[in-house]
This record gives sequence, structure tokens and C-alpha cells, in this order.
Amino acid sequence: PTSIGRAAEELIAYPIRAQLPGWSIAYEGPRNGYHGNTNTVTRTITVYVDGGDTPTEIAGVLAHEVGHAIHVTYLDDMARQRWLDARGLDTSWWPESGGNDFSLGAGDFAEAIAHIIADSPSDATAGDFTAAQLELARELLPIPPTQLSG
Repeated sequence: PTSIGRAAEELIAYPIRAQLPGWSIAYEGPRNGYHGNTNTVTRTITVYVDGGDTPTEIAGVLAHEVGHAIHVTYLDDMARQRWLDARGLDTSWWPESGGNDFSLGAGDFAEAIAHIIADSPSDATAGDFTAAQLELARELLPIPPTQLSG
């Protein structure tokens, strides 16, 4: 899992470790029902790698989890509300523990970040991102958007 994970990191156009000091990334074998997890208490991102996963697929999972770490580390309630409003989401930010987050603010934002930094296709249930929504997501990143090519 670690070699695929490291190869995936090379595909991400974002300085993960520099922008998320104090966070760690771990790659483990498959976990039924999960591709990744962000533990906000321990500040650990865990990506679960199946033997058939490609670095590109794992880059998408890692980038989604990085999106969570970014919003935990850098976004305040006002920034989160801006995202919810921009996406027309009238919902909570976080899922129940272990729940699917693609229809909630946290997962929707993480999918936008994954699209920007890893060119990952979106699984957000609110639909595709508009150019204005992606610009807002770039604005909410802790480094200037001009430094990102995505």
C-alpha cells in the first residue's frame, strides 16, 4: 500500500505535507466499505489500498481526505457556510461517525478540493461544480490559487 500511496502523492498538485503540518498520512490494506478516513483528533489521514488500485485512483481518495484536513485546519464556520450557500446545500457539514459524506458539506467540499488538486472526478451528490464554485474552493485553500495549476 505504501508504494502505491507514494506514487499517488506524486500525482497531486498540492504541497500536502507543507500545508498540513502536524498531520500524518498512512496507507493500509483494504478496509471493507472504506477507501479513506480523516481522523480529526489524531490528525491522521488513512487511505485503504486494495491490490488492484492504481496510483491515480488512490490520488483521488487521498485528495478527498486532504480536502477534509484542509477544512478542519483552515476553514471557519463562515467559510463553511459560504461553501454550503455556493452549492445550494441546506444540510449539515459532517456526517454521522463513519457515514457517507458525499451529500454533506464536508464531503462536497472535499470532492471540490480533490478535483482541483488531483483532477479527480467528483462523486458529490449535489452535481458537477461550476467555475465559480471551483474558484471559491481555490480561494478557501491556504495557498494562493495562482500557485495551483488545476
